[in-house]
Amino acid sequence: MARNRGNFINIWEVVDLGRREVRNAAILAWLLNPRGNHGQGSSILQELMSRVELIDSAWKLERAVLARARVKAELRPLGSDRDRVDISIDGPNFAIFIEVKIDATEGERQLSRYTEAAVARAAARARACDQDLRPLVILLSPRGPAELVPGLIHLAWNDVALALTGASARSEGLARHFIRSFSTHIRAFTPKE
Repeated sequence: MARNRGNFINIWEVVDLGRREVRNAAILAWLLNPRGNHGQGSSILQELMSRVELIDSAWKLERAVLARARVKAELRPLGSDRDRVDISIDGPNFAIFIEVKIDATEGERQLSRYTEAAVARAAARARACDQDLRPLVILLSPRGPAELVPGLIHLAWNDVALALTGASARSEGLARHFIRSFSTHIRAFTPKE
């Protein structure tokens, strides 16, 4: 009966999302965007940042601050085609870059360059608004970083899945289904042997 009602629809399988980094990053950016038409406001971003806070308590951000965040996919922070940050999140007092990896590994010094770019972006925005901004780079990957970079935070895909599951508990209808199904989809992102 539930199958006949479509309760087991896996839209991510239908659109052949698979393990494609750019497409998965775009969906994650949409979910993290407080202004996204998913209707969840900043709840998903809050859940993700609570996972970050477990690693570094200095990253406790208030709901009102996260609600003002601007999220973009595929930012070129250094103005070159060489570096493309998968997700950028700019808030009133922070600049966050998320580098998404599923099967690929980081390029040579990639995380160092992104950390330098995040610091430069935060500094430029701080000068423009006369306010201190903190930079952060998050590596979202099934495996830890190959390069140890001070201040870098590593999250596994399961961390994001847990954040999505937490946010979906407060959602309803179609949004709840999409969030939960994406959570299930990304749980499969374990290192390929």
